[in-house]
Amino acid sequence: MEVVNVQNMYYQSTYNGSQVCTALNAVFDLGLDKKYYQPKELNKKIKNILT
Repeated sequence: MEVVNVQNMYYQSTYNGSQVCTALNAVFDLGLDKKYYQPKELNKKIKNILT
């Protein structure tokens, strides 16, 4: 999944229905299935994935 920084206010995902991303979200409960993310929220999700 790719994200785009929109004027340092929020991140917008460019997710386009990838079956791999959908499967990973289902198996590992990553929570990466929204269209918009606040920077604080996305950074927290990334930190949880990497630990």
